[in-house]
Amino acid sequence: MQDGERTVTLRRNGDIHAVAVAYHTIGAASPDYPAVLAALDLLDREPSGRLYKKLVETKLAASVSADQYRFRDPYLAMVTAEVRDAKNVDAVEKTMIAELEKLGSSKIDDKEVERWRAAAIKELDLSLADTQQLAIELSEFAALGDWRALFAYRDRVNKVTTADVARVAKTYFKSSNRTSGRFIRPRTPTAPR
Repeated sequence: MQDGERTVTLRRNGDIHAVAVAYHTIGAASPDYPAVLAALDLLDREPSGRLYKKLVETKLAASVSADQYRFRDPYLAMVTAEVRDAKNVDAVEKTMIAELEKLGSSKIDDKEVERWRAAAIKELDLSLADTQQLAIELSEFAALGDWRALFAYRDRVNKVTTADVARVAKTYFKSSNRTSGRFIRPRTPTAPR
């Protein structure tokens, strides 16, 4: 956890504007890791995700994605949106923050968690059926401390509840734990130095 909200803005030439919001969370070996992934899925899943509906369907953003990498040590849950029109950047950031920070106290439907669970288990089963993917998965989980963590992760995915998702969202998705960033295209391109 960090000790207060942080923001950063980067102005560079580019094709789009981008907004990102990140929250310090736990490492992938934590029993809460699957619940964090489920919380993020409730936000960006197409077409039912809360942020997908509020940003992409309304054309405020071109896309939205949410993820947390599988690292051993505590890391960041990150949500990113691509924004084509500069006038939408503020609205996109406000919407992202509002949705993330109210997720822990909002009503979470069991069907939303079950949809995530079914997709996560299917993805894992497909990777276990492919020898190359299986080797990658085993090495990834070995990097967490033990290759058997792969099977512990699968068991934890099957046990995640809506209460778990609400609890991790309330614990981690809060302003004092947030870093937000913007990538802004300048109105006039800057010349290379």
